[in-house]
Amino acid sequence: MSHEILVGVQVKDSDMYRRYREAMMPILERMGGEFRYDWDVAKVLKSAVDKPMNRVIVIRFPDSLTKQAFFNDHGYKRAKVEFFEKGVETSTILAAYDVD
Repeated sequence: MSHEILVGVQVKDSDMYRRYREAMMPILERMGGEFRYDWDVAKVLKSAVDKPMNRVIVIRFPDSLTKQAFFNDHGYKRAKVEFFEKGVETSTILAAYDVD
């Protein structure tokens, strides 16, 4: 059973966000994860949180333990500090769920 997270982000610097994706993707793939969906959102009509979002992404992991290992990986943490934090204004985990 795989595990997915649905994430909403507000990208403020497209180049930094692109560099973040380039840096973290090999780590995600090495752990058996992938981006299943990636939407560029033009307008949010309703939101349960008071944070802007212009991208919505679904990330799949083999299981929830792999998700935890990914976010705790030192290489991922470096990419997050170097690129994500400079390229993204806000980030919200909208949902996390297991998939058969």
